[in-house]
Amino acid sequence: MKKTSEEKELLKILKKKLRKSGWLIEADAITPSIVTFIVGHPVSGSWWGHPKGNLIYNTTRALEEEKLVLCLKLVNGKRTFLYKNLWNYFYTRNLAQRLVAEKKLSPLAKKLWKNVQKIEKYSFVDIEDYKKLKNEVREIEKSLLCFVREVHLKSGTHCMELITFEKMFSE
Repeated sequence: MKKTSEEKELLKILKKKLRKSGWLIEADAITPSIVTFIVGHPVSGSWWGHPKGNLIYNTTRALEEEKLVLCLKLVNGKRTFLYKNLWNYFYTRNLAQRLVAEKKLSPLAKKLWKNVQKIEKYSFVDIEDYKKLKNEVREIEKSLLCFVREVHLKSGTHCMELITFEKMFSE
């Protein structure tokens, strides 16, 4: 999808802010966020219905596709963009907490997590398979055990892909 000049300029500014701070939260009414920066003030509730909703969406998705950026549900369970300079710190801290996080998983989420660990990258190719394990995927994502990203299927629907941090950081 071709970016507008406004999206390109915003992306350039956000990349600079991200390099400087190491992280940016997508949306929050209290913490400075990308949405607040784009709109000019905090947005209460969802930004999706805001007049600048498309601009926010396109810009944050473009930022998410940057090679030196990870997007995780990190700060308060919200989408947080993490710049490469903080990846090592995040990974080390994550490893230290992994055993505790694994023990808290439900039995089905533990089974899915073991499969992800074996193959390092678990992609849902069937929307029905994803729907059956949607709660377990969210549970693993919330536990920060691996990188979870949205993928677009040929059918036009969206599913998730789970990738171990070992695989993510080795690429």
